[in-house]
Amino acid sequence: MVEKLDKETLAAQMQVVNLAIGPWKFQVLSTLCNLGVFRLLEEGPLDAEEMARRLGVPGDALARLLACGAGLGYLTREDGVYCNAETTSRVLTPGKPGFMGNWLALCDRWYHTFGRLEEAVRTDRAPEDVNFGPDAAYNELFVKGMMDYTRYRGRDLASRFPLGDGKTLLDVGCGPALYSILLCREHPHLKCTAMDLPRALEIAGKEVAQAGMEDRIRLAPCDYKEASSLGEGYDVVFLSHILHQESEEECRRLLGKCFRSLNPGGILAVQAMFPDAGGTGTSYALLHDLLTLLIFPGGRNHTIADTVRWLEETGLVRVRHQPLSFFNVNSLVLGEKE
Repeated sequence: MVEKLDKETLAAQMQVVNLAIGPWKFQVLSTLCNLGVFRLLEEGPLDAEEMARRLGVPGDALARLLACGAGLGYLTREDGVYCNAETTSRVLTPGKPGFMGNWLALCDRWYHTFGRLEEAVRTDRAPEDVNFGPDAAYNELFVKGMMDYTRYRGRDLASRFPLGDGKTLLDVGCGPALYSILLCREHPHLKCTAMDLPRALEIAGKEVAQAGMEDRIRLAPCDYKEASSLGEGYDVVFLSHILHQESEEECRRLLGKCFRSLNPGGILAVQAMFPDAGGTGTSYALLHDLLTLLIFPGGRNHTIADTVRWLEETGLVRVRHQPLSFFNVNSLVLGEKE
């Protein structure tokens, strides 16, 4: 006689199955994006046969993918004709203000990276180094993915950033320099120095030029780990999602350099996805902590308490934590130089 399972066990089995097929659902979304389905459908509704012809892929395989995409809510289908769902139309169509296609492609790359999680835990070593690895295409994708993420969260930061009367800002590890651009737009009196590795600044330069900010944003090639100084004379030094790439020792060294770069009365601002003192937090922050284990040698999501202590030990005063909007997993730790 087959033993019957209780309701709690059946519910637990369903939960595990749903978790297990979660990556499959993401791969459907990623494949639709990579094939250009969302871009093509933004031009108008199409059936599977016509899409296959235009995309140059086998019709039967595409029809099966489209059917699944519609079932998962990525597309809509009526009488055999497909359209983009509202969500995918807004954020996965190139040219839209909410576009996150590069971020999706980066997460697709990290799908394979997370497949090495057991290796990273067993060895306590990052299997990749996104900043200094030999794969130039991966490095470029990382910066472009950060562009999408910055546009996603950056407007919130720009409107809440405690710049005060500061006129000069150093953006350390600026990536595509979008935070510098957003802050300059929000504060017409501000001038920024955007500092990063040369390959990141190649993309940053294009963004700065497109924004018409060449006279207000200076690009400064620099490896903040190797540099003995980051310069001086800044009213604000900004570190956005930098400390989680580094060990505690490297964080302390970098914060010391930032302190020396500040004018008296200047502000050091650290943006991060901070877990709480017990190492817990939102699921996104906890997953991101595992990502740092995978792609940044020595990296981890440092707590608010640790970051506050490091700023105080560096010599900063009035160190405090400042949340951003309710919907933002990022927040700031701020300190002032007397």
